[in-house]
Amino acid sequence: YDTMKYMPLTVNRIFHEGVTFENAFITTPLCCPSRASIFTGLYASNHGVHTNEDSLSQRTFVDVLHEQGYYTGLVGKYLNSWDPGLRRPEFDRWVEFARSKEDRSNETESRNAKSSYYIDPRINVDGVWGKHPGYLTYILRDYAVDFLRKATQQQKPFMLVFAPFAPHGPADPAPEDKRLYASLAPHRPPSFNEEDLSDKPAWLRVGRPAKVSPAAMDEFRLKQIRSLKALDRAIGDIVEELKATGALDNTVIIYISDNGIQWGEHRLTKKNYVYEESIHVPMAIRFPMSA
Repeated sequence: YDTMKYMPLTVNRIFHEGVTFENAFITTPLCCPSRASIFTGLYASNHGVHTNEDSLSQRTFVDVLHEQGYYTGLVGKYLNSWDPGLRRPEFDRWVEFARSKEDRSNETESRNAKSSYYIDPRINVDGVWGKHPGYLTYILRDYAVDFLRKATQQQKPFMLVFAPFAPHGPADPAPEDKRLYASLAPHRPPSFNEEDLSDKPAWLRVGRPAKVSPAAMDEFRLKQIRSLKALDRAIGDIVEELKATGALDNTVIIYISDNGIQWGEHRLTKKNYVYEESIHVPMAIRFPMSA
C-alpha cells in the first residue's frame, strides 16, 4: 500500500484516471487464500483455501466469463497449489512461470535457485515448458501485450489476469534498476523492532521473535522497491497497448494486491499476520467514462 509512490505510471494511468480505494483490506494475508478470495468473492472459511497448499475447487468469476463467451488469459501466477504446467480450462491463454525446484529442474546448479524466478526463467505457455532469456517482469509483460493484441482482433469480449511476481522475494530488480534509490531512507516506524511486547497478543508475546537485522531488512526493502520500477513500466506498456488498439476506453482495469508485508514492525518480517502492514493493499478501478 505504501509503495505506490514508486509506481508513478501505474498511479497516473489507473489510479488518477479511475477510482482509488484508500481503505482496501484483504481478509487473509497469505498469497493463495487471498487470491482465492479475489477469484471467488468468498472468505477463506467458505472457499476452503486456508494455506498456500490448499486447492481451490470453487467456481471463479473467470469460469463465469469464459462460459459467457469471453476470451480469457492468465499471465503470471495462479495459485501455489496448482501445477503451473497444467492450463486451467477456463483460460484460453495460459502463461505461468516455474515456481518449484521441480519446475526449475533444468536450471544450472551453480546459480542461486531463487534467482531463476526473475532471471532467464522457465515459463509454461499453454502446456509447453521453455526457458526464456531475460527478466521475468518484462517477459510476462510481453505475453500480456501479445494477448491483448490477439484479443482486440476478435469479435468477443476479453478478460486478462496479469499477475506478476514482483516484488515478491528474492525481489531481484531489473539489471538497469540495481542502483536506484541509493539514498533511500530506512524504514523506522515506532513499531520497528519494538522492545516492549507486553501489549501484543499471546502468540506474539509468548513466541517473542528475535529482533530483525536492520541492515538485512533495509537491503530487502530496497530490492523490493527497485523491483517495482520494472513492474511500473510493464503496467504502463499494457495500458498503452490498450490505448493503441482502441480498447482502453472500453475496458475496465482493476488493480489490487493480494497482501502486504511486515518490514520489521513488531519484529515481524513476513506477511501472514493480521497487522495493517499485511492486510492494507492498494486498489483502484479504471473504467470507461461512459459506463
